[in-house]
Amino acid sequence: MVIEHAERMGLSQLHQLRGRVGRGAEKSTCILLYQNPLTETARERLKGFIQLHLKLVQENQDIAQVIQIELRQSSKFMKEYANEKFFAYLGILESIITEGQHRGEFRKSANAEILKRTIFGAIDEMALEWVLMKRKRYSMEQAATQLCELFVRGLKAAASPTSGQ
Repeated sequence: MVIEHAERMGLSQLHQLRGRVGRGAEKSTCILLYQNPLTETARERLKGFIQLHLKLVQENQDIAQVIQIELRQSSKFMKEYANEKFFAYLGILESIITEGQHRGEFRKSANAEILKRTIFGAIDEMALEWVLMKRKRYSMEQAATQLCELFVRGLKAAASPTSGQ
């Protein structure tokens, strides 16, 4: 299945459409196409990635609650969970990190394998906090901006001695 302009749909709509894939005996795939232009820097891509994740949580709180709390309590779900989608998600984070390293934006000494899980853990914790908060004390945009700044400052490559900085 190919879904064009996926950025125009909500998480629940995409989840329902994706649920139609793979019901038969044959292997199947769901491809999401979107129109958002890629940003110029790894920093901007990381911020956009974090913002999108948290925006989806904010816009789809009922589904987020099911995912963040209820499914994790199901031992059957956790045993049968197919990791391919999660690994693809982590792969996007890793590609942002490694691209930033290749471009000199992020420290080359940072281990992308560790960072992708660390960043996911922070995003996931913010999503869980948001779902559990009765009275929202901050926006998801604030959370995304602060998370991004925290990681970018920690990853920032040192200025070269010849750059004059």
